[in-house]
Amino acid sequence: MYIGNVRQPSDAVVEGTVTPLYDTDKILKAPPGKLYGFSDKSFIDLELGAGNINVLETAGDRLLVFSDDNLTIVNVAQDYEYLEASMPGYGVASQRQVAKVSEGVAFVNPAGVFFFNGNTVDNISDNALDTLAWSNASSLTYDPSEKLIMAWLTADDDEVYCYSLKTKSWVTMLTNVMVTDDTSPQTNSVNYLGDMYVVDTTNELVKLGTDEE
Repeated sequence: MYIGNVRQPSDAVVEGTVTPLYDTDKILKAPPGKLYGFSDKSFIDLELGAGNINVLETAGDRLLVFSDDNLTIVNVAQDYEYLEASMPGYGVASQRQVAKVSEGVAFVNPAGVFFFNGNTVDNISDNALDTLAWSNASSLTYDPSEKLIMAWLTADDDEVYCYSLKTKSWVTMLTNVMVTDDTSPQTNSVNYLGDMYVVDTTNELVKLGTDEE
């Protein structure tokens, strides 16, 4: 288990309150089965150079570390971790831009929509959708039943582009995917009784639908 962008109490006291200590680029770790949190003595002993960690996600035995400007890929297969790649320009601002996709990870940022298949990072929006104005306001989720990566171009629910892992191509553009709202998702989706749900901008649970209305 790994956590990043850690906030801990410090010894500094300002106006009678304990000042928080932010360690925004350190990743703490805990072994499987550990019941009581994380020790600040156990961490990934690498100079990641990641900066402010915004999102951590896993794909197989790789840990993907997203900061504002960079994607750092760390191999965690052994008892020790080692740095595999540091990719400037592949960062994200928030969790809504990253989605777990089977054994891989998809993400969107101002440079486009990307898919890490466990070995390589591919720009799946290249050529087909590279003229669209992707940004940190874009968001992304995954429909495992249809094997669709769904990418919201803006914070609205007006343009949702769907990439099929079955055909390895963009297959459709939908609107009104957020069934009970008109905003983009703020979290990755979860399946419940065959339906997909996300949390929206008002922190409400919203069902997704892939039938255009």
